[in-house]
Amino acid sequence: MEELTDQQLTQLRDALRAYYRDHRDSLAWDATWVDVFVEVHAAAEENGITLDVGLFNGPERLRQFVEGKLEKDGTRTFQVPQPSFLAAVHALVTACDLLPKDQERRGT
Repeated sequence: MEELTDQQLTQLRDALRAYYRDHRDSLAWDATWVDVFVEVHAAAEENGITLDVGLFNGPERLRQFVEGKLEKDGTRTFQVPQPSFLAAVHALVTACDLLPKDQERRGT
């Protein structure tokens, strides 16, 4: 996967945020980032993508990718995950039709 621009990373974050919100709102219980990570992991397996993170740290990495990491000074920093992780996220949000059409066509 090619390196993503800041705009493309923001679009992926926004799509995942929408997926999390919609997933949480559609369930009878509160969905967590663990639930979303399970979906990302399933998308990775379906697309032959090997993730370097598992259920232990994957949900937190996913949450920090979307929401950022709160620093002591009150600012948020956003890290960029490994290419395989981004590819799995892209596979999920594309399958759920959550990306703008131009980014979906380009394959990010």
